[in-house]
Amino acid sequence: MACFASLPLELARLVFKYLNLCSLISARGVCTWWRDNVLSADINPIRRDLLKLYLQLVHCRNFTASRHRVHSVLKPFDREAYISALSSQVSDSLPSALETWILEWPAGAAFDCIWPGLPHDWDEGDIAIRRHGWNMLANLAP
Repeated sequence: MACFASLPLELARLVFKYLNLCSLISARGVCTWWRDNVLSADINPIRRDLLKLYLQLVHCRNFTASRHRVHSVLKPFDREAYISALSSQVSDSLPSALETWILEWPAGAAFDCIWPGLPHDWDEGDIAIRRHGWNMLANLAP
């Protein structure tokens, strides 16, 4: 990338340290250099693991096939309020990985039935898919 050509590699990688998960995902699409260097940058280990999970998911045939169904029922929710509501229900602090996932995961990449913005159940054509008790995260969404 021309803008990084005059910077030392270590300094250029440091830029990625300050990006959230969605920005890191987007950064991988800027150019080959960014794609090749995002994962080798000094980023938060939780964010790195979530990025790796995202990259594995988008290459999974079932994940890609589920996008239409997921997007048809996906609802926005207040992520900060969700974390607050969840935190008030536990005696210890929430795991950092859970907080980072809720706050930064791209909603369009929500797992099929494992995301606060997805309902417990929905109808798909003539077949009713019942998942009561499966998407427990939906109960907590404010």
